[in-house]
Amino acid sequence: MREKKLSLLITFEATTQAMKLEKVAGQQGVAGRLIPLPPAVSAGCGFAFKAPLEERRRLEELIKECDIEIKEVSKMLL
Repeated sequence: MREKKLSLLITFEATTQAMKLEKVAGQQGVAGRLIPLPPAVSAGCGFAFKAPLEERRRLEELIKECDIEIKEVSKMLL
């Protein structure tokens, strides 16, 4: 079993917004990926964006610049 580590988790109400962040982050070279929503978290779309904690500032800037609607940004052991 893989060791869990503290990661940044961004949740969304809509799948389109999750996919938009994944695309924009990839284009900008920001580390992270879409994952199925962990069972302990509730959100509208069933996907979350998991990223290293050190990418938080860059992701928050992308979210604002690209007008991406998110539900929550949190830290979680994943």
